[in-house]
Amino acid sequence: MNSYDYIFLVIIGSFFSGLGAVLQRSGLRVKPPIEIKMFFKIHEVLIHLFSSPRWFIGACCTVFGWSLYFQALRYGDLLVVKTLFSLNVVFAVILAFFGLKEKIVHLELIGISLTIVGSLCLAILPVTTRKESLDLNLLLIFTITAILFSLFSTFISTKRKIGKEIALGISSGTLYGLVTVYTNAIARLTQELHIFDIYSWIQVIGNPFFIILTIFSLTAFFIGTSALSLGRAAIVTPVINALAVIIPLLAAILLFGELLFPFGFSFYSIFRPLGITFVIVGTLILEHQKGMEK
Repeated sequence: MNSYDYIFLVIIGSFFSGLGAVLQRSGLRVKPPIEIKMFFKIHEVLIHLFSSPRWFIGACCTVFGWSLYFQALRYGDLLVVKTLFSLNVVFAVILAFFGLKEKIVHLELIGISLTIVGSLCLAILPVTTRKESLDLNLLLIFTITAILFSLFSTFISTKRKIGKEIALGISSGTLYGLVTVYTNAIARLTQELHIFDIYSWIQVIGNPFFIILTIFSLTAFFIGTSALSLGRAAIVTPVINALAVIIPLLAAILLFGELLFPFGFSFYSIFRPLGITFVIVGTLILEHQKGMEK
């Protein structure tokens, strides 16, 4: 697979992820809202969700989009793949505009423009710079450090140095970031993967890292839900998403040996950091605006 193949995969994956989000949102509009207390009754939540055909189709689109994203991680740098997958927010906003008749404000147009320009900067000169081997000891150290950072932010909130919702948002975002790190680790360790082959996915699910990934995902979800229940979504959501991007980018450089400036001192080296910056700023603007609407 050449460089442009995995770029194509992650862009298509981000489209299906955005489509899935819109369909799920549309499906929930015709159902009573899910209250926080329902999360402790998993069977009620599942019945509530799966009784909506639109939500189910949206969930399938999301899973398919994630599978393409996972496939792209096997061949491309995490710095590029993770950042490009943020296009799902752009696709969701555009599809919601046409499908759900939601308005796009000027601030969102700025966010969309920055994200698209940043994505073009990343896609125009794709190159893989990661190390071939994965240092499991370094992965453990990185994980412990990130968890300690998460716990420290929660501790600080008890001293009322920062708002509790911000601290919980930092913890949730950090754990979501670790989910991406372990997703990348599993992708690197997976020898063969065919998207429509059930045995390939059994191999992925059977990886011990998948259990860790699942624990981090569920914990991040519940902490994030608590943060949103305590504070404004316009503040909490960008905090969660910022950490969910920053942690994997740090791991890409420190853990997976990827280069932020892949072409040395060449002019072309600025495209990768510039693209990453534009995409992060653009998606944070979109997430902030989305939070303002809640």
